Amino acid sequence: MINLLSTVQIMSLASRVFRPQSLLPYYDRNRDVNPNDVACYDRYLKHYTMLTKLGSDYVQPQSIMVFIDGACLDNGGPNARAGYGVYFGDDSPHSLSRAVRAHERQTSQRAELRSALAALYQIRRLIDFRNGNIKKIVLVTDSAYVARSMSEYVVKWRDNNYMSARGFEVVNRDLIELLDNEIVDLEEDDDCVVQFWKVPRAWNTDADSLAKDAAE
Repeated sequence: MINLLSTVQIMSLASRVFRPQSLLPYYDRNRDVNPNDVACYDRYLKHYTMLTKLGSDYVQPQSIMVFIDGACLDNGGPNARAGYGVYFGDDSPHSLSRAVRAHERQTSQRAELRSALAALYQIRRLIDFRNGNIKKIVLVTDSAYVARSMSEYVVKWRDNNYMSARGFEVVNRDLIELLDNEIVDLEEDDDCVVQFWKVPRAWNTDADSLAKDAAE
C-alpha cells in the first residue's frame, strides 16, 4: 500500500508540470514554445486563456495562465529587500506588485514562493466569482526552484515531515506547505489542474518588472 500511495503521489506531481509541446499540432519535445504563442488575452475576463493548439483560433475557455516572479535587491546582504509580481495582463486589475512583509526573511526564494501563493489566491477569488468556471491553471515562472519544488520534491518532503536528508528542516517550509495545501485544495475541492511552466527569464519580463518595482 505504501508503494502504491507513493506511485499515486508521484503521478499527481507529474501532472503539475505543464508541457507546452502538447499544444503543438504534432508533439515535438525538442521545440521551444513561447507563452505568447499559446496565450490569448481575454479583454472581458482580464486574464490570459490558453489556445487548444498552437496556431489554433480556439481557446480553452476554462483555463487561465498567469506569469509570476520574485526579486530581492541585495539578496543575501544586510539590506535585502524582496518583492513579488503577479501578471495577469497589461490592463488587468488582478495583477499584483507587492513587497515581502518586513518581518519575513528577505530572499529571492521566498519572494518567488509568495508570487505563486498570491497568484493562486487571486485565482481563488475568480473561481468563487465565476462559480467554479476555471479548471486549468498554468503558472508561468522562470524559477526552477519553485517549479521543481512543487512538481518534484514536495512529496518526499511531506513523507519526511519536511526534513532534509541531512536532518535539517527544509528551507522555506512554511511557504512551501501553504502553497502545496492551496494546490491540493484547488485540485480536490474545485477539480482544477494546477501546473507550473518553467520558462527562460527573457519570457517573463512583465512579472519580473512588477517584482522589482515592489522590492525597490
